[in-house]
Amino acid sequence: MSSSVAPVDSKLTRPKWSLKFDFLKQPGFLAALMALAGVVFAFWPLIRSLPGYWLDFESYYGHGLLIAPAAAWIIYKRWPKIKELPVQGHWLGLALLVPIFYLAWVTSRTEMPLLMSAGLIAALLSSILYVAGWKWLKALAAPVLFLTLGLPMIDRFIDPITFKLQLISADLAVDILKMLDTGAMKLAPTMIHLDHYTLEVVEACSGLKTTIAVTAIVAFLLLTSKLKIWASGLLAAIAIPMSIGANGLRIALIGWVGNSRGEDAAAK
Repeated sequence: MSSSVAPVDSKLTRPKWSLKFDFLKQPGFLAALMALAGVVFAFWPLIRSLPGYWLDFESYYGHGLLIAPAAAWIIYKRWPKIKELPVQGHWLGLALLVPIFYLAWVTSRTEMPLLMSAGLIAALLSSILYVAGWKWLKALAAPVLFLTLGLPMIDRFIDPITFKLQLISADLAVDILKMLDTGAMKLAPTMIHLDHYTLEVVEACSGLKTTIAVTAIVAFLLLTSKLKIWASGLLAAIAIPMSIGANGLRIALIGWVGNSRGEDAAAK
């Protein structure tokens, strides 16, 4: 008589701590590590400068410190589905990384934060395609693109946007102050004259910082909450107008306080 011994599952005989490191043996792990190292090396000048943008009190990117953790949370919430996707790296991702890294090398020698930021996002997306394939790219595209909200991508547009928001906020404030019977009138595009007080809507009062932060918050909510399509569209549509309207109301209240209680009270 012949006897056969049933094969023993190696996972049952291995210590539990070793099972946690099985991902190190995955074929895509080394490729992912190399791609990440390449991205960090190529875009280090930008990465190194980010704390300066995020921690500067006068910066328009003060919310940026929370963007990366928020993106990680988005991935965490989606991870049960993402981890089940097949890992099928595509050569196109590697082909795209070559010109992207060259762009990073060129822009690192100039003051071009917009191109550097766009290049960083493109490099991350291309790395995902190279390591894991199209399905992973589709699953991770939203949280990676969310990172743009914490990168210095609008520097060259800040001045014209700020001035337009100053004008809009000043017009809204005048309309509100007229309803309060304060004798409000515009002496200049950003100068509001009241019966007993004159208010200037300076750059810091444009509301751009608030608008950018609100945009980031709304984007996070849309990516993490399970709203119906119509509710998501409504939230996205009203976010920026609501932020601008709130800023106009804030300026109007400062003007009303200054007109009724004096300049010192308005400054507080």
